[in-house]
Amino acid sequence: MKVKLDIPCPNPTCTDRTSKTWHHASCGGAIWMDDEGFLECEKKDARYFIKHWSFACSKHPGNYYQPNATDLSYALGLAVMASGSNRDTMKWLVNLSAKIMNDWERM
Repeated sequence: MKVKLDIPCPNPTCTDRTSKTWHHASCGGAIWMDDEGFLECEKKDARYFIKHWSFACSKHPGNYYQPNATDLSYALGLAVMASGSNRDTMKWLVNLSAKIMNDWERM
């Protein structure tokens, strides 16, 4: 399964906790996440494990932050809460979060 990356900014100092669909800064392509924790741009040949990506949102444009596993788990947790009653989405996000935590050091 692959979904558009729709999570809050994973920068722990960011004040914006709303989920947003992320886009690749260099081309504007939407970023997709698979169930293995890899992100990929829909326009460019860029597919890497999530820990190798950096994030900047409208609250800190141009100031890119490379999150650690805890930051990403927090952002994914907020996305789980925002998914409301969609059990399939919640289950997928919870499993993905566990996968990312397990693979963090290996990737």
